[in-house]
Amino acid sequence: MIKSEKFNQIDCDTDEGKLLLAAISVLTSIDTEDIKRKRWGGTISPDQAYEQIMDLANRIFYEREYTIEMKRQRKERKRNRLIKKILN
Repeated sequence: MIKSEKFNQIDCDTDEGKLLLAAISVLTSIDTEDIKRKRWGGTISPDQAYEQIMDLANRIFYEREYTIEMKRQRKERKRNRLIKKILN
């Protein structure tokens, strides 16, 4: 069973604690009125929340690989923009 803890008592030295903080940061960025009305599509869908949590988890647990992947994606987007510009 999960113990109820205060926010400042979360152990950020464990993988679980880090992932919990990532999930909390994503979930708390959702508009509270949408949560009360059970409207997820207004600001964020469950899939988008999951993607954001996984993005944060990758930043936390795989910082080096994440940085390399982000650089690769930026280069790919730049290349695609240049190709599109040339073709148009």
